[in-house]
Amino acid sequence: MAEAPTPPSDEESRKKTLGHLEYFEREKLIQAGKFIAEHGAGEIADGDVIVTHGVSHHVVEILLAAFDAGKTFRVVVVDSRPKLEGRETLKRLLGRGIPCAYTTLAGLGYVLRKGGATKTLVGAAAVLANGAVVSRVGTAVVAAASTHRGVPVLVAAETCKFHERVQVDAIASNELGNPAEIVDVGSGSGGSGGNGGGGGGWRGGGSPDSPLRGWEDAERLSVLNLLYDVTPAECVKNIVCESGLVAPADVPSFLR
Repeated sequence: MAEAPTPPSDEESRKKTLGHLEYFEREKLIQAGKFIAEHGAGEIADGDVIVTHGVSHHVVEILLAAFDAGKTFRVVVVDSRPKLEGRETLKRLLGRGIPCAYTTLAGLGYVLRKGGATKTLVGAAAVLANGAVVSRVGTAVVAAASTHRGVPVLVAAETCKFHERVQVDAIASNELGNPAEIVDVGSGSGGSGGNGGGGGGWRGGGSPDSPLRGWEDAERLSVLNLLYDVTPAECVKNIVCESGLVAPADVPSFLR
């Protein structure tokens, strides 16, 4: 009878696991990101006005790659509370000399009607099997409004973010953030991330005159801080991934 193979030692197993992780990081993240920037930059033309939302590493890299290629365009960064992550996008783009405008979701309609928007480019946390896109809350509003105005929506995402799950809204599955972030609306910075921060020291955060003061103890009141929303496939023209431009309907072919 043949002897059973000797099981690998803990050190061998650790090295093998680290090797797989390094390969994933190198091929599926770093190298994929370079291809995404290249493919996305090819979709930007001289004179474009690009609308984006919040912050996305791939979106920023696409815009920087297009700028480095000598293309002339403008970017409108649409931001949303409570995190106001678009300020990081604005900082990086302005630091490279790209002309930008900044607004919140309240100014989205004006940007699309009067701002000359030609393309909308957003990031993604996941792309689902039905072509829907899970992204930072507020993205679905930007995508839907853009589609309504005839502005094509491009989503930047690696194929490792393609997921076999099917979802049609943000209610079936989501993540909840700290309620204090949206209770503390008086600071203008999206909240302190903790109870009472920036709110004069009283429980619940925010302004002493806020109707949300002491919300934890209020009956029949809950504070909902959703982190993600879902953009329907019909609001997305193409997904920019390391393989090129992929239509939402073609996502299942990458999952087989």
